[in-house]
This record gives sequence, structure tokens and C-alpha cells, in this order.
Amino acid sequence: MAFNRVGNLSTLSQSHKGFPFGSIVPYDVTEQGDIIIYVSKISEHYKNIISDSRASLFISDPFGIHDPQAHARATLLVNFIPVEKDSLSEVEKSYRARFPNSESFEISHDFVFMRGAPENIRWIGGFGDMGWVNGDAYRGASPDILAYTGLDIVRHMNFDHPEALTDYVRAFSSLDPSLYSLQMTHIHCGGFTITLSSESEEERLEIPFPKILKDIEEVRGAMIELLKSARAFHT
Repeated sequence: MAFNRVGNLSTLSQSHKGFPFGSIVPYDVTEQGDIIIYVSKISEHYKNIISDSRASLFISDPFGIHDPQAHARATLLVNFIPVEKDSLSEVEKSYRARFPNSESFEISHDFVFMRGAPENIRWIGGFGDMGWVNGDAYRGASPDILAYTGLDIVRHMNFDHPEALTDYVRAFSSLDPSLYSLQMTHIHCGGFTITLSSESEEERLEIPFPKILKDIEEVRGAMIELLKSARAFHT
């Protein structure tokens, strides 16, 4: 949930009774697993939530473009309420850090923060991998240390170190990287995923870290250690 930044929010329409109303919305995730959205008081979503707090948030793999149904996604069933005044400062600080441009929204429209604790989650990991997770199980799970910041790391590798991805593929698979478009598409405390795409196929290469990471500060060192091993493999 925390890896992605944007989902499809569906609320119960008040202007067209009986119909769900969907749109794209950025979201933040608190340490407790609550979903934070920032909505304008003039928006359809705000009017709908104030009248009926029930909503769903659909989150999909941001890199699952080639074959979306083969990639992970989840639908969260949520009741949204306005963020409490005593929590507002902390929520706002976190949201602004995640979405720096959001500060300008309040200038043109009256935006408010809304909080939702997922009550149930429909999780689909891919074909044949699915199930329901209740809210208590979700909140009781230990989050991966890289879940919240993982997308930033992935983007950094894709934009600034594409040559490293090529070296990883050469060293840790039998695939020819020159035949594919390479992207890092996921990272977690145990390793990362490189997706290799061509016009006709998509391959996913899972590369484990030398050890399970216990702190986000260990990521850079682990990536460099793997890269040194990959390049030594070809010398």
C-alpha cells in the first residue's frame, strides 16, 4: 500500500444516487496504516464522504502497464473522517513531504485532510493469488522498512543508474539485457525486482540482497555490494 502514491477512490454519489463515483487521488499512509487523502470541499468526493463515509480505494502496481492483471493490486474498504485537530500538524507535515506541490492547492480551493482506517482489503497478487485481509490483520502486520520510501529508490535507480540494471541482469540471470527494456519495479528488505520488457514478453528477475535489511540506511551499501559482485562476474 505504502509503495504506491496514487489510487482510484470511489465514493457513493449523492448527486446520482445508487452509483459509485470514481476518480484518481494521491494518498499518504500513516505509521498505523491509515490512509490520508487531501480533498477540496467543493469536490464531489468531499460531498459524498460527508454524506456517507464509506468508500473504496483501488491501488495497483505502478509498473504493471504491460499486463496489469498479472501484477499485484488491492481494493481497500474504508470509512473516511476528517483528520482530528490534535493530529492535523503531524498528518500535514507527512503529506507535504510526500507531495510537495499539495501546498499550493489550498490557495485556490479549501482543501481538508481525511483519514480512513481500512476495514477490509481484497488483495490480488496475480493470477490465482488472491484473498481478503481484515483490518485487524492489516494493522497488526509488520511493514517492510522500504515500503514507504521504496518508490523513490526505484525511480532513482531507473533514471540515474540504468547501466547498473544491465550489469545486474547479466550477472544474475541467463537473459540478454540488450533484448529488453529494463526497469527496477520493486524493492523490499529482502531484495529487488527488475522487469525486462519487449514487444512480445515480460520477464521479472528477483535479486536477493546479501542479507535482510534492517534499516533504510543499509540500502545503498547493499546495492553497491551487489553491483561490485555483478561487475566482477564479467571481468
